Amino acid sequence: MSTIAGFPYFEIQFTKTGSVYLDSEVKSLSDYLEQQEPTDLFVISHGWLTDIKGAKQLYINFFEQVRSILNDGSVSDVGERKFAVLGVLWPSKKFADKEQTAGGAASADSSLEEDVETQLAGLEELINDPKAAPEIAELKTLVPQLEDSEKARTDFADGVRRLLTPGAADDEDGSTDLFELDGVTIMKLLSEPILAELEPASEGGAADLDEWSGQVEGSAAGFLNPGGFIGAASSLLNIATYYEMKQRAGTVGIKGLNPLLNTIRGKHPKLKIHLVGHSFGGRLVSAAALGTGHDPALKIATLSLLQTAFSHYGFAKQFDGKKDGYFRKVVENQGVSGPILITHTKNDKAVGIAYPIASALAKDNASGIGDASDIYGAIGSNGALETPEAITGMSLQALGTPYNFQAGKLHNLRSDAFIANHGDICKPEVAYAVLAAVAIT
Repeated sequence: MSTIAGFPYFEIQFTKTGSVYLDSEVKSLSDYLEQQEPTDLFVISHGWLTDIKGAKQLYINFFEQVRSILNDGSVSDVGERKFAVLGVLWPSKKFADKEQTAGGAASADSSLEEDVETQLAGLEELINDPKAAPEIAELKTLVPQLEDSEKARTDFADGVRRLLTPGAADDEDGSTDLFELDGVTIMKLLSEPILAELEPASEGGAADLDEWSGQVEGSAAGFLNPGGFIGAASSLLNIATYYEMKQRAGTVGIKGLNPLLNTIRGKHPKLKIHLVGHSFGGRLVSAAALGTGHDPALKIATLSLLQTAFSHYGFAKQFDGKKDGYFRKVVENQGVSGPILITHTKNDKAVGIAYPIASALAKDNASGIGDASDIYGAIGSNGALETPEAITGMSLQALGTPYNFQAGKLHNLRSDAFIANHGDICKPEVAYAVLAAVAIT
């Protein structure tokens, strides 16, 4: 057993299909729970990252803040509890970032072509299936023809989609359009320039984990897509990567983490489980809470979604007048006995990367792309919308400021004052909010 910030720490690696990679990791956690009987277990998941090292550093940075809050006594009713931490490790990949420079992408088509070829190589690595190699190779041959050949553009769009599994498509994030539109239309829509605010690059700490490193420091705006069919190919590959991460996070949550935690719950019914997810890790832990979606398969104490990458309609009731959000049953089945926390901020540009593209596919490329007025927006940007149980008008608070958290309610915590960008979650104010929620369970 190892420790982070003085907490007993365990980690479990999952494969992309949700299988446990090492049974010995599960045994180590099980033995500890049996022998030491902690009162509370934090389960934390990273989002799209480049390697395990970065995920571990995120966990260290976050729980150092939690330890500091516990030590200073600013949250009452938790000092006598016995905490342990489980770090979830799953195969993830961040989006391509070279086109995210302020003011637009590189001007030379050759550079853009190279970037697209790099993205294709990254998608091949992400899919990690030998059967995908011939398709990727064919796609690479089409890149130089994209500007001049409609057939090449159609074949490119169709080829990218053949690499994906349609099962995770839904209306919340526009991914149904990815599979329903024809290839010519997709490439034409994505060839239009998309101007959006971009998140300035930051320095050091957890903020570097998911940032877009190609941006110029201090930049406020730039082209999410500079236009043209090479730019369309890049956007399509970014949304394909988003789609694969969305599907994978859900698979690991439902098929991997959910049964593991259900087993733990069965053996330790008094143990309080607190799920914490950052970015796509928020989707993973929400999927674990959801399970199959038919029954309250997993009872947890709190759910903290930190700059999470899924739709702001994820928990919604009939967001379009008919359909519920994908995670609606987590609320309806009362799967979370305590508070649900959602940090959201306009400062987080990366979390909404797929949504402006979704707006483009829906022919809705408006100036307010990705904000609360757009049907395609991220919960990490806007909080939970069209959700009767959500409490709005709250903000992330300074240390010592009391919260009025309520069991079973979703708390949209506007975090503009404390969270500077997508990765900037390892803050004392965030840890304070999480512990304040834990305290009422």
